[in-house]
Amino acid sequence: MTREGHEETRDPVRELGCEMLARQLRELRRNVPGTLEGRDPEFLHDMRVATRRIRAALRLFRDELGREPAGRLRSEFGWLGKLLGSARDLDVFGMRLPAQLARVEADPVSAARILELVEARRAEARAELGLALRSERYRGLVGELDRFSAGERRENALLREAREAAGKRCRKALSRVRRWRETDDPAVSADALHRLRIDLKHLRYASEFFLDGFGVDARGALRRIVAFQDCLGTHNDAVVGMQLLEYLAAGLDPARDDCRALLLVLGALVEVERQDAAQARTRFRHMWPKLPKRLRRLRRRLV
Repeated sequence: MTREGHEETRDPVRELGCEMLARQLRELRRNVPGTLEGRDPEFLHDMRVATRRIRAALRLFRDELGREPAGRLRSEFGWLGKLLGSARDLDVFGMRLPAQLARVEADPVSAARILELVEARRAEARAELGLALRSERYRGLVGELDRFSAGERRENALLREAREAAGKRCRKALSRVRRWRETDDPAVSADALHRLRIDLKHLRYASEFFLDGFGVDARGALRRIVAFQDCLGTHNDAVVGMQLLEYLAAGLDPARDDCRALLLVLGALVEVERQDAAQARTRFRHMWPKLPKRLRRLRRRLV
């Protein structure tokens, strides 16, 4: 095939998607040793973010990459993301727990026992993750994505077409968030907050792909959108905290002498998490009227 014929068959949008996947795959691999070592939780956090971005890219570029293979890979990375998410949630909860115990004025014996239970659950999640990262399933998954994302770099002649297509997809993600303005007040529902957080996350990743691919100066506008996602993340941390505390309470042995004391402290901690979730919802209600202006500012940068 001639050089000219090769260019006629190339898909610049697919090549953009391959670039984004390859970049996140490098980030994923870079953080595996630190995640397995387990001393610094930020390695796991960065690996989880890379996994989320891989899934977002597979979704965003699924038409060019092929719906069936992209969907299958996205599902497999969902398996990895769930393991990373479980371990990360316990990392975050473990870091927040001492301050929460102090807020409820837990007695030292009960506090130590609860910290011990959480650390045991965290160790289990870390061990399960470690087995997965050393498994044939993980090696096969990463190897397949490596082959899947291999492609030639885009040339300047194809840059405009790829940029236009990427911009349209960013604006589509932005439109999904804008539709939330048609609701009266999504902040009153935890489920609505969760769905909005997912849409904001998709908008953020799509916009970041756009910025990384073309150097568009929209980071200031994007940071203002990320503030909404961060607020919803605080709410989610509290909701996850309540779920973990309820899990610990359900697993207590009622025959133990300290069961009653532990249940009292766990109940108080659940109430603290419930208060934090309510405060996050209130904070989000106050932020909510500012969203349309911030979305318009971001959209202008992505046109």
